[in-house]
Amino acid sequence: MTSEQLADLQVLRDARDFLDLHADALEAINNTPARASLDVMIQAVDLHHAGQIKATHDAEGLTAVKRALHARLRNEIGRILDIVHARADKMPLLVTRKKPSPRASDRTLIADGGAVVKSLESYRAELAHEGAGEH
Repeated sequence: MTSEQLADLQVLRDARDFLDLHADALEAINNTPARASLDVMIQAVDLHHAGQIKATHDAEGLTAVKRALHARLRNEIGRILDIVHARADKMPLLVTRKKPSPRASDRTLIADGGAVVKSLESYRAELAHEGAGEH
């Protein structure tokens, strides 16, 4: 929720609290359908806001997972390319490839990983000998 929406919600809560605080003097107002609607509306908006907060936390957690996966993929591609560059004479198809940037987008990282994997088929035995590949 925006700060303006939260401020509006607080005004509604303050109105409810005022009605509750002066319940004896405002009994006629507190017994109206409008007062019941106020309570229901505040509860509904509170639930919605709690859902937004949870969704934000969930998204932050998933972003952390994605970053960890990106780092692992960059690391694995980097390990493979280190072997390739050390054995440039035996793996000419991959020598021109560079390690992915830490700032690589999802699309770029996936494309780089796919291109390396596709090119590796002919070098599978050499990489296995060096300890790279499937674990």
